[in-house]
Amino acid sequence: MNKYAPSLGKESPILEQVIDVSERGRSLGVILFGAEQFMSAVHERAVGNCSTYLIGRSGAAELSAVHYKFLDPAIRTSITRLDKGQLILSHPIFRQPVKIIFPRPVYLQEGNS
Repeated sequence: MNKYAPSLGKESPILEQVIDVSERGRSLGVILFGAEQFMSAVHERAVGNCSTYLIGRSGAAELSAVHYKFLDPAIRTSITRLDKGQLILSHPIFRQPVKIIFPRPVYLQEGNS
């Protein structure tokens, strides 16, 4: 997302389309999935129209950006210590963000030979 809808940069036809889909998509039945390493590098109008966030381990500098203000300070601190395969899921249906864990593939689990 930060390539097609960057927070800093000039206007472009792709940026306009991404913002249009993110702002009007739900009412039209269109769902936009986006992924980026740094949410702070994505245009604020695209991020502001998201309803579900999956956040992996991030540094304190990234988590201090305005995009993460919806998280409690304790949760932001815990995000800096997540292990591989652990994510924080935030969606309006949940009262608080939920920690989810992807299991390791069977061939990497202990006890398999």
